Amino acid sequence: MINPQIALIALDHPCVQDSKKKFDASSVLAWLKKNGQAQWARHYRGRTEICMSDFPLSMNQAYIVLVFWASIPVESVIQRFSLSELGTLAHASDSCAELLGLEEFRPGRTVPQVVARLRERNIGLRPDAMGRLARTFGLDGAEVHLDHIRDFVTSLVDGWTPQCDQLEDAHTMSSHAMTFATSLRSRTRVHHLQEIMGAFLDGCRQGNENIQFYARRKRNVYRRRTD
Repeated sequence: MINPQIALIALDHPCVQDSKKKFDASSVLAWLKKNGQAQWARHYRGRTEICMSDFPLSMNQAYIVLVFWASIPVESVIQRFSLSELGTLAHASDSCAELLGLEEFRPGRTVPQVVARLRERNIGLRPDAMGRLARTFGLDGAEVHLDHIRDFVTSLVDGWTPQCDQLEDAHTMSSHAMTFATSLRSRTRVHHLQEIMGAFLDGCRQGNENIQFYARRKRNVYRRRTD
């Protein structure tokens, strides 16, 4: 692929709220499996993904969504940039490089394998790097909501698994939140510094809860298999 792009899309934007334009991937996959399709997804349930379509599809046409991902309304796109910019960011900052762990994304590795390697790094929070990365994704723009910032932080914490062991230490987390908010530096000053700090703290808590939830679930599955 030549010059692949990354887009951050506001799924809460009014232009993508049409019930026949956006589908929960888990529902689509469940329907496909029930009808003898999507055998490649035998162990995949798509619980967190969204399928989007430009077409007014009925459920018996939903397989099209998996083939044609459609055009995304431009007004819902928060930011679009070249994938190579992440490499540039990592090259310019050791902290960003450690956070992103781009060296773990290699051809032939499955998503679970990459996730396992990211978790093995056991890195701590990198609030300055998280803020710089959020800025790269356009979260310093005028149309960005605090929920977008919170969800972005959540995704970083539970996806790249930086450790949030300091969550009980209010002083440390407040300092991290200030560093993140200062690093993000909203271009438009739409949100106050304290609001961005709050979104960061909420994102860290939610990300940590997600990690704990799936860790418990994994242990329960393993226990059932060995009983």
